[in-house]
Amino acid sequence: MMTRKKILLEAVAAVSALLCCRVCAFAASAPGTSAFQFLQLGVGARPAAMGETYAGVADDVNAIYWNPAGLASLERRELSMTHALWLEGITYSNLAVAAPVRAGTIGGAFNFLNTGGIQKADNTGARFNENYDMSDIMGVVSYARGLGNLALGANLKYISSQLEEESAHSFAADIGALYSGFRPWGRKLRAGLSVQNAGTKAGYVSEKASLPLTVRAGAGLELFDGLLAASDLVYVEEDINLHAGAEYTRRVGSVVIAARAGYKSDTVRELGALSGLTAGLGIKWSTYQFDYAWNSFTDLGITHRLSMGIKFGSKDDDADGVRNISDNCPGTSAGTAVNAAGCPLDSDADFVPDHSDKCPNTFTGVAVNAAGCPLDSDGDVVPDHLDKCPNTSTGITVDASGCPLDSDGDGAADSLDKCPGTPAGAAVDAAGCSGELPNP
Repeated sequence: MMTRKKILLEAVAAVSALLCCRVCAFAASAPGTSAFQFLQLGVGARPAAMGETYAGVADDVNAIYWNPAGLASLERRELSMTHALWLEGITYSNLAVAAPVRAGTIGGAFNFLNTGGIQKADNTGARFNENYDMSDIMGVVSYARGLGNLALGANLKYISSQLEEESAHSFAADIGALYSGFRPWGRKLRAGLSVQNAGTKAGYVSEKASLPLTVRAGAGLELFDGLLAASDLVYVEEDINLHAGAEYTRRVGSVVIAARAGYKSDTVRELGALSGLTAGLGIKWSTYQFDYAWNSFTDLGITHRLSMGIKFGSKDDDADGVRNISDNCPGTSAGTAVNAAGCPLDSDADFVPDHSDKCPNTFTGVAVNAAGCPLDSDGDVVPDHLDKCPNTSTGITVDASGCPLDSDGDGAADSLDKCPGTPAGAAVDAAGCSGELPNP
């Protein structure tokens, strides 16, 4: 009779084989084979239809699963739901959401895989009238930030699996980079690199295995308006595979229709050349998008993916002409003139916006008040930076330099001069008087 441990391990092997569709997956119970094979399943009908070529495309919320750096290009909040009908009744569903914020883009996702029951068998292949109940879940939190033409992103993931009464848990991380500064032949080219599933070992009972560490390097090129071509090299479990895909979009009235196709070499050796084919369609209307993907695994069957996405919120919440993703002053009042960073214009650089500046031509470096005018601490209408007598008493008439007037030039200010007509050059006392008669 088979031991419980062996039964559990064979259940994992069977599910792994159905998920990965590779002959080698049947050896999932062997030492060194990766745990949580469902992590290799592609998420999102659009990427799946394009042959899973998304490391360099990654321009929507599904970038979470392929290259988290792609989240930095989002201009609006996005939500996407995908439901995959896999082989032998296995279903895989996910929900992903992301939102641009001032410091970058944040996102999160939840995935759920259900085997629907895998029939038990012994080591001779004989089947029993009982099923294994197995399910997997994954939660993801994401962050990405753009640095000019370069974007960087990362995921933190919690993964859990339940098989009968046994469970397995793991934590993992992904990192990614995306560069969009290439312009060959005047066309937009994006290149990306991501490393996925770097984490703790996991397994049932006493068997522990590493997660399927995956490295993706890819590029997406707009060949001409409406046609996007993409290609990825994917390294996983000491195996390197080539993926290629394309997407053609065309607007028909208020609707954008997309046709997609791709090819991936992962299963070709075991299942034949046709197993690498992928295809799909997409429809975009207003802020809604619906996508479908088809993938044949020849004799094993066909898989289907359905996705629905929505974008919400404005690209430019304060309507200042600067997209949210680039706006450093997101709450600017309507009608205010702004600079390239979305902040109110300040032509004289005095830190008072032009729309509030009553002295718009103040010289650089001059201290100003809240109205943008040069400070005048003693209120004598001579700005502090020109005032040679900055502490003049209130109400005293001053000259252009901010000093009290001295009409007869005797050194006694008019406000204190009791003898205002003293002859020039006459010695005077503190009251401005002398023994000489004033000039007639």
